[in-house]
Amino acid sequence: MKVYKISIVSHEKILYINIYDIVYCDSQNSSVIIYMTNGRVITVYKQLVKIQSLLPSLFVRVSQCLIVNKLYIESISKKDKVLHLEGNIELKFTMPISKLVERIGEISTTNANNYLLQSQGTDENPMLEIA
Repeated sequence: MKVYKISIVSHEKILYINIYDIVYCDSQNSSVIIYMTNGRVITVYKQLVKIQSLLPSLFVRVSQCLIVNKLYIESISKKDKVLHLEGNIELKFTMPISKLVERIGEISTTNANNYLLQSQGTDENPMLEIA
């Protein structure tokens, strides 16, 4: 599998983050916390909409403050409006269930590269492809 990275500029450094390693992003106050598969947590002082603009359609915004990587969704609890992600992570979503299911679409690792190819970053902050 190819590695796709985005660059995020923080106060002290420029971070190059593998798209596949991002589980979800959570907006809190004036920062965004990025939760990674290896347990690493990265805090950046950006608006969530700025982070969202860097991410391909592999990611879905499920509420005003959450963006989730579709590949890590295990199930949806309709009654509680909770997304269950790998690693026993539970996140509340706010959109109607039908809209959420539509946005998530069919998920598979085969489709992952297609999601990435649909969005190759912006001119201002291009997505890097590292073979």
